[in-house]
Amino acid sequence: MDRQHFFQELKQMDIPGLETALRSSQAFVHTLMDSINIGICHVNTQGQILSLNLEGARILHRTESSCLGQSFHAHAECLHIDLLTQEEHCPITRSITTGKSIWRPQLLIRRPSGETRWVEFQSTPLTNPRHSGALIIFRDLSQELRQHEAHQHLASMPEESPNPIVEVDAQGHLAYANPAMIRLLDTYGFREDGVPMVLPATLTQLALGCLKTATPVRGLTVIVEHHHFDWTFSPLQEKSLVRGYGLDITHHVRVSQTMTELHSQFSSLVDSAHEGIISADLHGTIVSWNPAAESIFGYQPDEVLGHSIVTLLEEGYRDMYRKGLGDISYGRSSTFPLQQPLELTGLRKSGESFPLEISSTSWKIGMDTHYGFILRDISERKRLEHALIAEKDHLVTTLQSVAEGIVTTDREGRISFLNPLAEQITEWTTQEALHRPFQEIFRLTSDSKKNDEESSLQFSSRTLVLSEVDAPHQLLTKHGRQRKITLREGPIRDHSGHLVGTVIVFRDITDQSRHQEEQQRISKLNSLGVLAGGLAHDFNNILTTILGNVFVAKLRMVANDPLTQNLEQAEQACLRAKELTQQLLTFAKGGAPIKTSIALGDLLRKSTIFALSGSSISCHFDIPDDLWPLDADPGQIRQVFQNITLNARQAMPHGGHLSVKVENVGLKDASALPSSSLIPGNYV
Repeated sequence: MDRQHFFQELKQMDIPGLETALRSSQAFVHTLMDSINIGICHVNTQGQILSLNLEGARILHRTESSCLGQSFHAHAECLHIDLLTQEEHCPITRSITTGKSIWRPQLLIRRPSGETRWVEFQSTPLTNPRHSGALIIFRDLSQELRQHEAHQHLASMPEESPNPIVEVDAQGHLAYANPAMIRLLDTYGFREDGVPMVLPATLTQLALGCLKTATPVRGLTVIVEHHHFDWTFSPLQEKSLVRGYGLDITHHVRVSQTMTELHSQFSSLVDSAHEGIISADLHGTIVSWNPAAESIFGYQPDEVLGHSIVTLLEEGYRDMYRKGLGDISYGRSSTFPLQQPLELTGLRKSGESFPLEISSTSWKIGMDTHYGFILRDISERKRLEHALIAEKDHLVTTLQSVAEGIVTTDREGRISFLNPLAEQITEWTTQEALHRPFQEIFRLTSDSKKNDEESSLQFSSRTLVLSEVDAPHQLLTKHGRQRKITLREGPIRDHSGHLVGTVIVFRDITDQSRHQEEQQRISKLNSLGVLAGGLAHDFNNILTTILGNVFVAKLRMVANDPLTQNLEQAEQACLRAKELTQQLLTFAKGGAPIKTSIALGDLLRKSTIFALSGSSISCHFDIPDDLWPLDADPGQIRQVFQNITLNARQAMPHGGHLSVKVENVGLKDASALPSSSLIPGNYV
């Protein structure tokens, strides 16, 4: 064909169509190359990558665009299996220079991350001038190598296995036994028919049936000398053998038996418990229900299983309890008192509300939380608590209102209780005296001349009733004041008769003693009277008899008796009559006051307290320490103070507060004197 004819035909050809067909063909080839699970790479004569399919990019751990134009050897660090890293020893270069295909069964590819891959490698030179260089085909061998290693490992497993493995033929004869099986054969030996003791007695029939049906046989248990072996037999058709895999399940069996016994014991314990015992899943859904719970709430098991635990609670507690369990189940922060008893209001099937105590705990099964609950109907306990509180309040009220001091101690003699009157007499508060030794609070001395051992308080822990100590004792208060008391004491015993403490009941007779001393002084003064001595003596004896009987009657009166007020009025009348006797005695001496220098503060305090004894009036004294001595008749000035105090007492029949203030006053100016009968000087 001449040139002119060639160009004429070329003009007649559809060039755009050819270009489209060419591009379509190239796209098809590119798609075909990307779908092959073999790496394909085209390099030029310098080993630079011109094209790379997807599998090749995956093996190199690169993208196609990042590889184009770069040296395959330098980019992928392609090494010969002999690890010769110089470029002239690269199989790609050698293939191009020699013009021969080079195949390597294993070649190491090192990725940029340092990871290595073994590949099967072939480099084929391209002699077409338009496509010079080489075509590299490489296949990832990693999966095959792993499978090969796994196969080798599996092949060595029977020998390394700690469990017995055997292979038997169709006649039940041993064809193979691993070391673990050989040790069992040495230990337990064989039966008379030649079958090993640790294998099933029907081994021959088992092997024949397994090979015939080509079906594994599982769950065969052999018991020999209290040891349990579980066997599974699988056919090896290619060998016409049956392989048996044994497992010593002795520990598992014993644990299972123990667990069964424990479960039986636990079930018996739960079923016989007086408390309701139930369990629930992580949502609070009830999954177990014992008879006591049925008795408490009235629900049969089939009525409550599958329902929420909160259905057993009154409406007001449900949201709180549901939220608390939810927070714990899903690991949220919670202040829910899971491990502590919680008192709520329960709801019976009948709709009746009752006080309920719930003790709860939780445990994990896998990732799920489960709950256990112990429920107690505490209706009776609450009733007893309320009764006890009421009784205690009644007792406290009684102890606070009695006219005697009461102290209790524990069995070691330490203070456990003081009533208000005991606090007032001893000047110790309950908080201060609590748990202190009794002898530290009650510092006692006897009025008699007995030795200390006889005068000290002896606890009558061996007696069953209160024992009375007749001899008066001097009690030294917290602030050093002395009070005269009589007391009795006895043991406190529990319901079993065991000693748990001591109770001490005492009465302050200081005022009574002072009254007796006053009577003695008056009697002595009356004896001095010549003109009115006999009359005053008889009159005083009569008054003393009356007052003594009134006082004894008051002692025998029970608390809050209405006759007490009448006796107090009679007592006051007697006291006023004694005041007249005192005036009569003074008159018998001539009527003139017997003046002497006295300390007014102590006399005023004693006279006022004496006049207020037996009343509910509190008294406050404001007496300075530097008060001047007073020149006066003690008897008459005492009578004045008592009269003023009695007037104040009568003005406050329901109790009140009396303030007594004394101060030194120097009156120098006669015009400032409150009375013309007074003269300038120092007054109190």
